[in-house]
Amino acid sequence: MSAAKPTSASTTWTKELVQSHAKTAVLIEMYTLPFYLTVMTSIILPKEDDKSEKAVFAKAVYDIILSVCIEEMLHLQLAANLCLALDVNAKEIFQKPTYGEPVPYLAPYDPETMGPKMPNHEALLKASLGPLNEATLNTMLDIETPTEFDAALDHTSPQYPYATIGQMYDALLKGILEVEKYGPVFSWSTENQQSQFMIPPKFQQNALRINQTIASFGDAQQAVNLICSQGEGLNMAPVTEPPYHESQFRVDDTYRFYTPIQKNKDGKSKVVDPEEDDRAILNQYAHYGRFLWIHNQITHKGMEFPETYPIAAGAPTFEQGKAVGELVEGFDSFIKTLTSMWGGGGASTFFDAMYKLKPLPTQCWQAGIVPQWKE
Repeated sequence: MSAAKPTSASTTWTKELVQSHAKTAVLIEMYTLPFYLTVMTSIILPKEDDKSEKAVFAKAVYDIILSVCIEEMLHLQLAANLCLALDVNAKEIFQKPTYGEPVPYLAPYDPETMGPKMPNHEALLKASLGPLNEATLNTMLDIETPTEFDAALDHTSPQYPYATIGQMYDALLKGILEVEKYGPVFSWSTENQQSQFMIPPKFQQNALRINQTIASFGDAQQAVNLICSQGEGLNMAPVTEPPYHESQFRVDDTYRFYTPIQKNKDGKSKVVDPEEDDRAILNQYAHYGRFLWIHNQITHKGMEFPETYPIAAGAPTFEQGKAVGELVEGFDSFIKTLTSMWGGGGASTFFDAMYKLKPLPTQCWQAGIVPQWKE
């Protein structure tokens, strides 16, 4: 099940190569947000009183993708904090992703989506923005591909591109150790790092049981463990052949979000079974498992893809241009806000920045055009 052995331009780890990997980690987390939000907002949400099987499935798919976006914001924060700990200039951390062009270092290998419809899995990751359909769902699965689907590599020397995000993070940690083998090289400064991860009540966390700021290699390991556990899930042993079930990709309880205590109508607290609490958005499963659930409902359970907004034919209209312009401007503002936060430019509310973005791609879809996040 392993992909071809990757090759690298460099034979040794350097401070600059480690920093490049850290910046790419931020780029990948940033890459997922507009892509997932574009797919999510393409879904035409049913009316609240529509309880048909089709409507319930559409709402579930929307909420599942939103839950992943929320966790991607945490991953973005942790990766950006790691950049500062490794002495990356804040102005170099946040860059707008370009869709249709390859992401550095990453060439996913996902046996669940292999086949004649997607044969070119040796290529670097290159997503195209679009509505929820087979192609975009397969790309989402590729992005979150678990590491155990590819043979383990010895990252004491650089070996890329990587078949999974987990491999890239593992290489980054090995690179740090190699560079600091004979003494400190990085400052591990926590200045301007952010520790403000708050999530909406619907997705309220018990407690984030790791340090959000990164002041040591141990903190970096914990951050990577969280990112990989939420994205890929616990290691599958032994690795089986597809098709897979979402239950095979659970999140380690240490890194899982849920509300263990809720209030009864009489105001008294009650302990909630995490399995019951997570049922609506499948937070007990990693991102790969959640997307796999959507895939399995369609491929094996007879469900159809939720209805999405149609793309209008003909020349772009004024309304379409206005909607795209507002999205580009909003995403520019989002990037500037993050750069200011990590550059010491003052406090901002992390989720306010993302939630201001959320309606903008919807406006594009409603105008009949695929959201564009970059001019």
